[in-house]
Amino acid sequence: MTVPSFPRPLKQTDRVVVVGDTMALAGNRPHGFVTLLREALNYEEMPWFVVGRSTDRWEHASQRFAEEVIALRPTVLLVMLGLNDVWHQARGHVLEFEKTRCAILELANQFFQHAPQGVLVFASPFLIGEKSDGTNSLDRDLSAISDLIAEVAAEVHRPSHSDDASFSQVQFLNLRRRAVDYLQQHNPTQKPHSILTVDGIQLNKVGHKFMADLLADYFGLQLPAPATDVLRHVVFLKFKAEVGPAKTREVLHAFQALGKRIDVIAAIESGTNNSPEGLADGFTHVFTLTFHSTADRDIYLNHPAHQEFVQLALATLEKVCVLDYWAQSHPTTRT
Repeated sequence: MTVPSFPRPLKQTDRVVVVGDTMALAGNRPHGFVTLLREALNYEEMPWFVVGRSTDRWEHASQRFAEEVIALRPTVLLVMLGLNDVWHQARGHVLEFEKTRCAILELANQFFQHAPQGVLVFASPFLIGEKSDGTNSLDRDLSAISDLIAEVAAEVHRPSHSDDASFSQVQFLNLRRRAVDYLQQHNPTQKPHSILTVDGIQLNKVGHKFMADLLADYFGLQLPAPATDVLRHVVFLKFKAEVGPAKTREVLHAFQALGKRIDVIAAIESGTNNSPEGLADGFTHVFTLTFHSTADRDIYLNHPAHQEFVQLALATLEKVCVLDYWAQSHPTTRT
C-alpha cells in the first residue's frame, strides 16, 4: 500500500514536534526513528522535538498540551497516541470513546489556536503483537481506536489558507496498516514479536528503521544511506586436544554447509587463526555469519539444521565463544 504524502513541502523554518508515548520517546534515543529523521540530507537544520511519557493516553496529552507542547512553537505536529488507551483497557481501564474523541478534538483546537497555518498529523497506534492474521488479542481494539482517530481527523478537516488550498491541514497516517502489510510478507510463521519489535510493542532496530523510512517517505525526506545494515554472528571454536584432523574437518564442513541449508543466512565466512600476537586463548577457527535482521538470526538459531550441527559439534569442542553485533562502518584514510 502506498504511503500518503505530507500535504506541502517542509521548510527549513518548520518546527516538528512528535507527541506520543513510549514509542515516541524511544524514537528520540541514539538509534531511534526520530534521531534518524533528524539526519535528513535535505533538511539538516530543521528541528525535531519529542514530547510524551511512556504511559500517556489521549486525555493525558491533551491536558498537558499547552504547558509542554505550545512552548516549542510547533508548525508541524505528529501525534502518535492510542496504544496505551487500548493497553490499559485490557487491564481494567475503561476505554471511553466519547471521552477520547473529546480529548483528540481538544488537542487539535489547542494546536490551531497557536499555529493557525500549521499541519496536524494524527497517526494510528502501531502494534500490540506482530501476528498479521488478526489473532493478536488486542487487534480489534487497536483497529477501533485507529478508526476513531481517522474519523476525528476527517471531522477536524481544515482547508489550507495558503496559496495552495487543495489540501487539509489535518492528516491521518495509518501506521498500523503499513506495519501489518510489512508483517504479512516478513512474518510468515506468525511470531508474536521480534520482527519489528522486541516484545510486540517496543520497536527493535529494524522497527525504528522501518518507522524512519515510512515517515521519511511521508514527509519527503532524503535519509542518508546507512553505512551498513547487517547483523554479524561470530563464532570462535576451540577443539578438544584429542579430536583428530578428520573429525575437525567433519565439523568445519558441516558448519560451512549451513549456508546452503538455511536460507536466512545472507553470507557465511570461515577461517583458521593465523594471528602472530598469541592472544587467541586456544581458539583456532572462526565463522562469521551475516543476517539482515534479528528475526533472521533467531530463525537460524532455532532451525533444525543448526540444532543438528550443534549436537555434532559440542562433543568435539572444549570451548565456544559467540558474539553478535550490528556492523558499523567508520572512516579511514581511504574513504
